[in-house]
Amino acid sequence: MKVIFSANSFQHLYQLRLNIILHYKNKNYEVFLIAGDDDYRLKFEDLNVITKVVKIQPNGTSIFADTFLMYQYYLLFRNIRPNIIFNSTIKPNIFGGIVSRYLKIKAINNISGLGTTFLKSFLMKQFIIFLYRISHKNIFKVYFQNQSDLDLFKNLKIINQNQCRLIPGSGIDVKKFKRNNNYTPKKEIKYLFVGRLLKEKGLNELMLAIKNHLYNYNDTLKIAGHHDKKNPSSIDYEHFITECNNSSIKYMGYVENIRILMEEVDCLILPSYREGLSNVILEALSMEVPVLASNVPGCKELIEDGLNGYLFEPKNVESINACLEKFSNLSVEKKIKMGYEGREFVKKNYSIEKLINLYELDFS
Repeated sequence: MKVIFSANSFQHLYQLRLNIILHYKNKNYEVFLIAGDDDYRLKFEDLNVITKVVKIQPNGTSIFADTFLMYQYYLLFRNIRPNIIFNSTIKPNIFGGIVSRYLKIKAINNISGLGTTFLKSFLMKQFIIFLYRISHKNIFKVYFQNQSDLDLFKNLKIINQNQCRLIPGSGIDVKKFKRNNNYTPKKEIKYLFVGRLLKEKGLNELMLAIKNHLYNYNDTLKIAGHHDKKNPSSIDYEHFITECNNSSIKYMGYVENIRILMEEVDCLILPSYREGLSNVILEALSMEVPVLASNVPGCKELIEDGLNGYLFEPKNVESINACLEKFSNLSVEKKIKMGYEGREFVKKNYSIEKLINLYELDFS
């Protein structure tokens, strides 16, 4: 049996699909990974997983580059002739979906988020919807990580009822994402933001809110995430670095092992405009870290307001500030209870074992 996993980057596959990939490798299937080149390819090669590199521009809009990407997929899919292809991220979903349909290869697309797709101009949005329609016609299954995205694709007539399946995000290894210490929150709260430095992650609003909050509290904020200057949605990096130039707000850059940071903080905050199903929220909850997040698809499904965190209104500095104040004023016992409830929630609903069972259901 041959299986292909395709995504924008090997980093995406390593961070979000590793457990599934190893599951099939351990079953002695031939597993092929197709993605744009990066350092994570070497990690897979160390695991003896076959990798194939394509030239892909995740944020590009060049019709020539995207046509060449389809040609690359055509050559690879035709030569490998897999039993099934698991696509994820936007361009592999669209262009890999078109090629797999042409070659009559069984494919499953994973809609792990819409990115900035539905935040673009009207004409660009309509064009992307058109591409989704032609690429998802006759696709075997389409996985969604939240009900809002699923309903949107059905309402736009991109998919039909028989194609769609709601899955528990990327699944969490709760044995791996577990606190190794008996951390007790202090009076001065340590907040953490994890995510790419993009406007759609709500980072501009967070910076305004945290500055207001720090006038009255001796709390701190750590920010961990990659800055991609080529991404048109990137924040003003120079201004951001200037804002971080104080003892209360610290930019950590990209941090590979996020568990180390989560061991040291009291609360995660994610003011994103929209998510597929936030993996960083799942990781935080699994590690008994309460979460403050936007009341948007991909976040609101994971937070029961007042139980394992708080929800605030997206793009709303005052609402973020109110949540920061509310959490900072909680008792130590309440904060610990929130962390406990978060981990129990993930164990019950989002363990990696549940996700593997769904993949197996559709593989046969």
